[in-house]
Amino acid sequence: MGTSSNVVSGKADVYIAPETAAIPGLTGNATDFTGGGFTALGYTDDGVEIDYTATDAEIRVDEESFPIDVLIDKESASISVKLAETTMQNISYALTGATLAGDQVTFGGLERPNIFRIGVQGKAPADPATPTLFKTRQIVFYRVYAKSAMKMHYKRNGKVMIQVQFVALADSTQPATQRAGIFKDS
Repeated sequence: MGTSSNVVSGKADVYIAPETAAIPGLTGNATDFTGGGFTALGYTDDGVEIDYTATDAEIRVDEESFPIDVLIDKESASISVKLAETTMQNISYALTGATLAGDQVTFGGLERPNIFRIGVQGKAPADPATPTLFKTRQIVFYRVYAKSAMKMHYKRNGKVMIQVQFVALADSTQPATQRAGIFKDS
C-alpha cells in the first residue's frame, strides 16, 4: 500500500555558483543558497530534471552461469533545465566556454569549459509523524559544466527559453565515495 504524503509535486529553485564557492550548509532554509556566491537562475519552464546513470561490470567465472558479483564501472549525473529568464548572465552560464562582460557574452576558443557548483531546492516527502508538513529537499552537485548543447528558441507566439544541461564532474576534495554531490531532506 502506498503513502500519499510521499507523493510530492511542485516547483524547485535552481542556483549556480563558481566552483570555488563554499558548499552551503543544507539546513532546509530558503537562505541556504542565497549567499556565498550562489545566484538563482530564476524562472524555469517544464521543471528541473535530474538524471543519474550507472553502468556496471559483472564479475563472471567459468564455474557459474550467473555473475558472482558486480562493480560500478561508470557513473554520470546531470541537471537539465529550460531557463525562462533569458538574461545575459543565464546565457553565459549555458554556453560551455563563455565570458560575460557587461551586456555582452563572448564564446569560442576556450580549452576548458567553465566549472560551477549547482544547487536545487524543492519539496520532499513529509515526516510520517506530521504527514501534512512537507520537508525541503536540497541537492548540490559539487562540480558541473554546461554540456555543449545549449538551445535558445525564438518563436513568434511563445516565450524565448534557454535549454541547458549541467553535467556533474568528480570533486577530488570530497571523500572517495561522495565526490559528485548530495541529496538532503530537512
